[in-house]
Amino acid sequence: MDAFVLVREASLPIVQDLRGLVPDESNPVRFVTPLSGRHDALVVLEVDSLGQLQDYVLETIHGERQLSTETAVSLIDGPLRIKRVPPSPVECFVRIRVERGRAAEVMEVVSAIPGYRGSAVVAADFDVLLELGGETFEEVAGGLLQLHMVEGIVASAASFAALEKTQGGDGP
Repeated sequence: MDAFVLVREASLPIVQDLRGLVPDESNPVRFVTPLSGRHDALVVLEVDSLGQLQDYVLETIHGERQLSTETAVSLIDGPLRIKRVPPSPVECFVRIRVERGRAAEVMEVVSAIPGYRGSAVVAADFDVLLELGGETFEEVAGGLLQLHMVEGIVASAASFAALEKTQGGDGP
């Protein structure tokens, strides 16, 4: 099962430390990225059980760190699973709240938005997690603007993945 851990109150060294968590047979981490906005990082996990998720979050992500986390568990995967395609230069993760009973319908509609890279109906304080990506900020912003036209969406909150600087030190 896919799980998404949104981390708050994490300093840059802590986010860099979390990025050091790499996938292997004993480590369920599939992806870690710093975020802009309300959350400081997103950790994407693939776990076998809720017990494994709880243990990993408490022992490895929290550990000795003083963090605040919010965890979402995938109930229904979208046409593409989150973080299953190669990264885009610009990526955005959108937490979407929907009208009661419309989560699967909204997820299907948003999968047609340009820049769609993955989604899931989740058990969390929000209903759908959406991944958008593109070559430029403007491309991703265009997809975000289309969310405002989707019936059934009550609210959304977007966080952009923090981009790496190039070797020459110039940001995108």
